[in-house]
Amino acid sequence: MSQGKPKVYRLQRLAEAIQGLFQRELGDQSFWVRAEIAEISTSSSGHSYLSLVEERDGYRLASLQGVIWKADYEILKSQLNKDLPGLLQRGQELVFRVLVDYHPVYGLKLIIKEIDLSFSLGELEKRRQANLKKLEASGRIEDNRKIPESQVWQRIALISSKEAAAVKDFIQHLQENEFGFRFKVDLFPSKVQGKEAPLSLIKALQSIQYHEYDCIAFVRGGGSSLDLDAFNDLALCYEILNCPIPVLSGIGHESDWTLVDRVAHTAQKTPTAVADHLLDKMAAFEREIGMFYQALARHAKDSLHIESIALKEYANTLKNQPQHFLETQRGFIHQNANGLIRDLSSKLKAQNQDLDKMSESLKLKPLQLLQDQLRPKLSRLQEHMELIAKHHFLQRQSALENLKSTLRLLGPEQTLKRGFSITRKDGESLRSSALLKLGDLLETQLEQGIIISQIIKIKEDGPKGE
Repeated sequence: MSQGKPKVYRLQRLAEAIQGLFQRELGDQSFWVRAEIAEISTSSSGHSYLSLVEERDGYRLASLQGVIWKADYEILKSQLNKDLPGLLQRGQELVFRVLVDYHPVYGLKLIIKEIDLSFSLGELEKRRQANLKKLEASGRIEDNRKIPESQVWQRIALISSKEAAAVKDFIQHLQENEFGFRFKVDLFPSKVQGKEAPLSLIKALQSIQYHEYDCIAFVRGGGSSLDLDAFNDLALCYEILNCPIPVLSGIGHESDWTLVDRVAHTAQKTPTAVADHLLDKMAAFEREIGMFYQALARHAKDSLHIESIALKEYANTLKNQPQHFLETQRGFIHQNANGLIRDLSSKLKAQNQDLDKMSESLKLKPLQLLQDQLRPKLSRLQEHMELIAKHHFLQRQSALENLKSTLRLLGPEQTLKRGFSITRKDGESLRSSALLKLGDLLETQLEQGIIISQIIKIKEDGPKGE
């Protein structure tokens, strides 16, 4: 049986039919839909257009267009406050309450009326807790905290967005410190929120020449939990744990924390708190140096005082000891010289007496005996006696010469030549200031010349160590 000519519908009528079908079946019924934002754009009129997708294992399972009308956006903004910009990001998976709308010209759209913030925050927290467990299981979560601290951190590698006000506040806080401390701060710019932020932060961290810096600081000016999600990235945390220098965090959150805070060496609430921490370290080091300097100064002062006292004692000893020694030795020499002279004179006198006796005895002998028997003996005896006398005389003469030489060496002239001087009053040598009074005239003999001086002050310091 032959079929008749098929009925052809105009496109508009078919589209209107589909529109009517949607209106009859769905009406104003809304649905909660879970989808990922693949693309998002905002028109000049204030409407936001989204491309919503569902993907699994890299395959796209569904794709629909969504729209947030300007009026609905303002309502969402009042409900979500600062969280809304963080939610409406490419790559963000959200749960929306939508109305299904079909228009003959613009096609099928999901009109977004509400966003479930609790779902996004719950997913974020699940992901953060899962990453935390992986970090704890690795046994490395404390690696950066274990890096020994230097006493000062002055060379700082700063990772943040170059447009962030937190960067300016951080640098200004360091540079305008009341102590006058100097810091070198180099900015390594990075994105700090959004889907691309974790990889951007990792690249900034990897670009740092670690040996040129004392520490690394992550700072940003705060934000919602969604805004800070980049700092919960597992790969970023491992990269921080691989850093050979301390990492500081000041991500601007007062009541929440991120995984970067957990793995960092030192975590602060705000960028200025990080700056204050750096300044506190510098101030503590300066106080320590000041205390060390004061202790060193006290020790040096005490040592100088002790050495000064010892030096004065040595000076007094050196001043008085040579004179005392010289006088003692001089008396000893005089005493020995007088004894030697007396002994020599006595012995010479005795020898002369013996010679006289022998001479008288010889005269009484008979001339014949003298001629025949005694003369040869007397001649030999005389020669022998002369030799003995001469020998004794030469010995005594040599001893006297030695005494004279010793006396010359220890005499005042030689003492003066060695840089000493002799002070006299009324021709008498002085050994003590007790016999002097102010206004007395003194005569001081030097090697070359004599000085006449008058006493204007008497210092009562007696010799020590005698």
